[in-house]
Amino acid sequence: METLEPFTLGWDISGVVEEDVPGVTRFEVGDEVYGMPFFPRAANGYAEYVAVPSRQLARKPAALDHVHAAALPLAGLTAWQALVDAAEVAPGDRVLIHAAGGGVGHLAVQIAKARGAYVLATAGAAKHEFVLGLGADEVVDYRTADFTRELKDVDVVLDAVGGPVGRRARSC
Repeated sequence: METLEPFTLGWDISGVVEEDVPGVTRFEVGDEVYGMPFFPRAANGYAEYVAVPSRQLARKPAALDHVHAAALPLAGLTAWQALVDAAEVAPGDRVLIHAAGGGVGHLAVQIAKARGAYVLATAGAAKHEFVLGLGADEVVDYRTADFTRELKDVDVVLDAVGGPVGRRARSC
């Protein structure tokens, strides 16, 4: 097996532009940016410095610190592609989101709600208030209730849990 050295893991990044190359006009030195460069190739996101094509970055929203901005790209893309590109969620759809308090799930709740869906969610009791605050219409505690009995007439299921959960969701 071939090894590529040095190899540094990670795709999601957030930071400050330290240097640019001639012809780059999207950003200036000092701009705060975030992104997911080169995905799915190695991007060295855990390195102290990363060379990135400017088109693979966006300006970091001022309201987000770098830690939170760096947590968005892959989780956000996953939720977006599942709900918008694949499921084509539309107003009035009933969308069930498993693990709604998790990385992909909490973004999926907001995307589905923004597209006009009625959002059903599973999450532990400690995350119910958080998930409802994101826009979920109903939340079921997966530890104490059987979601297949509580949630019906579902059009779309986003399963970030895996295993038997997705198979059981078919009955909804």
